[in-house]
Amino acid sequence: MYHIAQIAMLLSLVAGGDDLSPCTPVDEPVIYEDSGMLGYQNSDGSPAISARFVIAGNFNSCGYAYADGFYIDTEGNRTLRPLNFDNGPDYFSEGLARYHGGDKIGYMDYNLNIVIPATFDFAFPFKNSMAIVCLECSPQASPDDGHPEISGGKWGVIGKHGEILLPINNNREDARDFSLSE
Repeated sequence: MYHIAQIAMLLSLVAGGDDLSPCTPVDEPVIYEDSGMLGYQNSDGSPAISARFVIAGNFNSCGYAYADGFYIDTEGNRTLRPLNFDNGPDYFSEGLARYHGGDKIGYMDYNLNIVIPATFDFAFPFKNSMAIVCLECSPQASPDDGHPEISGGKWGVIGKHGEILLPINNNREDARDFSLSE
């Protein structure tokens, strides 16, 4: 149980990222273990969501938890599938985090509203209201830190509403240079 509590605490920190959530904290279900599986129970100990998850994180103040690769709501329904990063859901950066829509990547807000539809083959987190994105690029194995290197394709830069700031027909270095110069 000690390890499960450590994992749950780590996932709740990862899901929060570096931004403060605009949501109001409420009394959300907490994690419990039953026969090696994780579920959620109400503050009075009654089951809220049956123990059916291998990985489960605490609910955030917006009413969502990361469980088995998806965000779930307080009834256990799967919502969006975040991009996994560092063994958990993508960090929120400037109020947005990346999610998978099929085999493409887009951006969602804290309430899991789709802000920028999943149309990119890869996308970096937002920094200074810009994100570097690519089409027709692909991950390559990285011997260093375990994060794949993204290579090839056409690169560009978008704003926080999906507007194209640098057309997606450049090389990666040009997109990087553009994002640093603005």
